[in-house]
Amino acid sequence: MKAAEIQKPRNPTPGAIKPIQRPVFFEPGVMKQEAPPQPALLTEEEIRTAIRYNRAMYPPAQLSILQAALGISPTGRSDRETALAIARYQDNDLFLAADGKAGPETFSTIHGDTTMTNLDNLVMFNVQGSGQIDVTAGSGTTDMLGHFTIDIHLPPDNCEDYEYRQYICGDVNFIPAGGGTEVSLNNIFTTQPGGRLPAIPNYHQDGNTALNAIYGRRDRPARPENRYVDDEGNTNQATGCRFLGEDFPGITGRITNSGEVYDFDFRFMGEVIHKTRGRVAQRWWNIQSTFSI
Repeated sequence: MKAAEIQKPRNPTPGAIKPIQRPVFFEPGVMKQEAPPQPALLTEEEIRTAIRYNRAMYPPAQLSILQAALGISPTGRSDRETALAIARYQDNDLFLAADGKAGPETFSTIHGDTTMTNLDNLVMFNVQGSGQIDVTAGSGTTDMLGHFTIDIHLPPDNCEDYEYRQYICGDVNFIPAGGGTEVSLNNIFTTQPGGRLPAIPNYHQDGNTALNAIYGRRDRPARPENRYVDDEGNTNQATGCRFLGEDFPGITGRITNSGEVYDFDFRFMGEVIHKTRGRVAQRWWNIQSTFSI
C-alpha cells in the first residue's frame, strides 16, 4: 500500500483576485469597553452616621478648619459633602478605614499630613451626656445628679500649649410640699469657686475647692475626672495630648419630703485655649430637669 500523500496547500492561481477584507464599522461607543462602575465609598446609612459623628466631635469652627483642609467649602456644618470628603481622604490612605468619620486616627493623620496647612486650631471636642437630672432615693435621702463626659484631642505637635477650661452658672430651686414660695438652693453649692452656684447668666470657672481642682488646669494634680493623658492613656498633665473630664453636677444626700418640686437649670461653657492665641474652640451645653419627689 502506498503511504497517503500529504496534501499541500495550493498556490493561488496567478492573477487571481484576492478577496478584500472590508473593515466593519459600528456606531460610536458600541465597541468601547466601559469601566465597571466603582462602588460608592459610603452607603446612605453610613453617611448619616458620619454626619452625626462629625457634628458631635467638632464644634463649627473646627469643622470649618477641617473642611478647608479637605478642599471643600468651610461652612462649619456637618453634612453629606463633609462625610464624603473625609471618606475620599481616608480611601487614599492605606491605614485608614473609609467610614467618613474624622475620628482619632484620621485626626492624627491629617495633622501629620504635610500637604495640609492652617491646622493649629483643629481639635476634637466631644461632650456626651443625657442633659437631665437622675433622681435616686433611699434611706431617707435623695440624690439628684446630672452627668456628662468630656473628651478632647489636642494638636499633637504642641499639646502643652493648649488647656481646657470649664465655666458654669445656673439656677436650682425647690417648692415645698403643699406649695408655697419657690426657694433658691444656689447657696448650698459651697465647693464651687466663690462658695455658691452663680446665677444665670453669670458664668464663672468651674471646679471643686474641696479638692483644689479647676477643670483643665495642667498645673493642678490629675484626678480621674479631670486629667490629661498620652497616646497610651497614661496620665501626663504636662504634655498629654488628650483631656478627659467627667462631672456629676447636682445634690447628694438631701433629706426630702414627698410632694416637693425641684427645678434644675445648669449651664456650661467649655473652651480650649492656647497660651498665646487664647480661645480656639468652644462648646455650650445644659442640664435641665423639673420633677416632684
